[in-house]
Amino acid sequence: MQALAERIIMDFEKFAEIMNSQPPISSSQLDQIPQDSGVYTAWRKGNQHCLYVGKARDLHNRIRSHYSGQRGGDQFCLYVYDNFVHDQRPSGLTSQEVNKITSEWIRDNVEFKIITLPENEINEAEVLFRKHWKPALNSL
Repeated sequence: MQALAERIIMDFEKFAEIMNSQPPISSSQLDQIPQDSGVYTAWRKGNQHCLYVGKARDLHNRIRSHYSGQRGGDQFCLYVYDNFVHDQRPSGLTSQEVNKITSEWIRDNVEFKIITLPENEINEAEVLFRKHWKPALNSL
């Protein structure tokens, strides 16, 4: 049997169908995310274009960190802030207040889809999704 990474290269469209068929996970459903390795996609609710593609050794912790809004330690949160929150926020806020606004924006507007994969296959899968889907926040 071919390794999953080889199958992904040969038939990315099928792999994309798998991702598209996954149920969206909102912030209230974090307990449904396994602590397995895999790739994930972020989607703006009601939008058909992928915002972000990522990989994680622990999907649960990674996505939980994205919902935190902490711009200092999370690239996804920084991208969201720069692209969606910065121009809308009141001036004079503390960093903690800005992180809270970013977190609220993500919780209100973003859902994730995940596919669990062995750790040795997540790098290639992430690159393929970024290359083919050209996510708004982190395309290649």
